[in-house]
Amino acid sequence: MSLKGTFFKVSGLFVVMLLTGSMAFGQLIGSDAYMIGDHVEIGVNGNGGHEGAAELPGSNNRSNLAITSPVYFGFVANPQLDSWAQYDGDFFSPGTPENGFGMEIAGVNYGNNATGGPLNEIAGGLVGYETEDDCITIEWEGSAGGVTINVKYHLLATNLFYTTEITMTNDTDVDLTDVYYYRNVDPDNNVTIGGGYPTTNTIVSQPDSSCQKALVSATQPRPAGAGPGTSYVGFGALGDNFRVARGGFSNRDASDIWNGTGGLIGTVGSAALADQAIALAYKSDIAAGESINFTFAVVLSDAALEDAFQGLYYINFESFGLSGGGVVSECNPTVD
Repeated sequence: MSLKGTFFKVSGLFVVMLLTGSMAFGQLIGSDAYMIGDHVEIGVNGNGGHEGAAELPGSNNRSNLAITSPVYFGFVANPQLDSWAQYDGDFFSPGTPENGFGMEIAGVNYGNNATGGPLNEIAGGLVGYETEDDCITIEWEGSAGGVTINVKYHLLATNLFYTTEITMTNDTDVDLTDVYYYRNVDPDNNVTIGGGYPTTNTIVSQPDSSCQKALVSATQPRPAGAGPGTSYVGFGALGDNFRVARGGFSNRDASDIWNGTGGLIGTVGSAALADQAIALAYKSDIAAGESINFTFAVVLSDAALEDAFQGLYYINFESFGLSGGGVVSECNPTVD
């Protein structure tokens, strides 16, 4: 059956969606949502809006937490492309499941995270689920500190990365300066199959005048039986408003992440083997009643990096007296 362009409002019902042309499908179960691609599987928490949902029977999620945990299902990936005979993850839910996002507004931080009980300082919930061809989108919305934050997760069925699209709206009647968004995770990669908790966390690049890429990665040699090479997770973005950092664990201060302060490190080329976090932050001003919109990628294979960045480029063109442009579609990036 074809579900292209169909939009589903969230309810308490069990919903299954099958996408044509791939093995992908999505589910809404209770307050949580799931994106099941050919090579990536993700659970999104309905209350907190972050990755980390209840166990999904029949999926490839794995952790060392009890299956009753509300954040058991984080995200897993199969870069080996062997139909999940060997694969990586869960990337954060073993041990203390540190994974979430937050905002800093007027110097006050608000965060939602899989750890901390979980932590839910931004009140919200799922507001939509959409499929377009082989692309699944989960939409969550919440508010705190006079700002509404809309979070959209996009997964194209055949990709080894997914994108997170953020829209922040100033609901107050005053301009807000130095507003921050952040995303933080403690990568555990393959600890549940013997990989251990430490990963090599590296600041690969920060935006500057020569290159607008922000990229932080966490890698770990795959244990025996999980395939050759290394497991990989990275946060990647384009634009001078982004910064990445490594260090710490339960990082809850967005400006520290952006500035590489408070014990965090943002120096390009720096790396450490540690059981520590990697993080990404975005900084901007938001005029009264206005919104900002930006997108970054969560990459789950080093071979998928360039494909992930291609989906983040802003295209601007002029031809025969006409001009135009826009962000490449997260679901179906194309070259004209």
